[in-house]
Amino acid sequence: MLLFMTESDQFLEQLWSGLIPRMLYFQGINSTNLHQYSDEDLQEIFKDPAKSRYWYQESIVFTSWEALLVLAERNLRLTDERQISEEIAAIGGIIIAYTALEECVNDFYIDCFRARNMPQAELLGRLNGPSLAAKLDGRLRALTGHSLKSDLPALWTIFDQAKSLRHRSVHNKLIEKTFAQEEASREPRIEIIAVAEAFVKSVADINVFLKSIYPSDVVELSDELKRIWLIAEKRLNFATLLSGSDVNLGRKPSS
Repeated sequence: MLLFMTESDQFLEQLWSGLIPRMLYFQGINSTNLHQYSDEDLQEIFKDPAKSRYWYQESIVFTSWEALLVLAERNLRLTDERQISEEIAAIGGIIIAYTALEECVNDFYIDCFRARNMPQAELLGRLNGPSLAAKLDGRLRALTGHSLKSDLPALWTIFDQAKSLRHRSVHNKLIEKTFAQEEASREPRIEIIAVAEAFVKSVADINVFLKSIYPSDVVELSDELKRIWLIAEKRLNFATLLSGSDVNLGRKPSS
């Protein structure tokens, strides 16, 4: 499970600081009224079996695009181990990184839609309709006044090149050989590898761009979640107790 891909304190701190305040906020608890809830009240919220689906779904959303990007980077390195050809590794890296970018962009839109209290059904409808290119250009401009294509044309060019290679591999129903071998015969070898390496690196840069153009209501919600976490973390002194494949929230032992 992606949630348990690392046990580093830094990762777990990042995970809890993202999950816990969101859970509290969407239960109607904010930095202003949090003091009205006892520690026991808060613990009961976390232990409620009805919330187990939240922990699972939100933790996957919270980590999926970063985890996929790591897989894309590793895929490019498979050639160093002589497991597959450079061309196949490049196309595979592009496909995985494209999926990572889709998740990253969807996370951005989810943040924007949730800040406006959009119903879940409408939120999913808006996510599943437009293409990734539209979400980075026209739809993004309509939502924020910004567009990757207009604001950062160099990144857009990298994305567009990778999209072309990815789509010809994934959507061509007539490929009889492996998709990567077929693609390798259509483009110069060096170009495929260069595009793959540039695209994998660009996903994190696109994420930085998206974070920089969050609408004001999303920024306000983000600030509120940070305030909730500071209060909750100080009060409950969260610790992670790892046991097999389970992660439980507990109290750090008092000194």
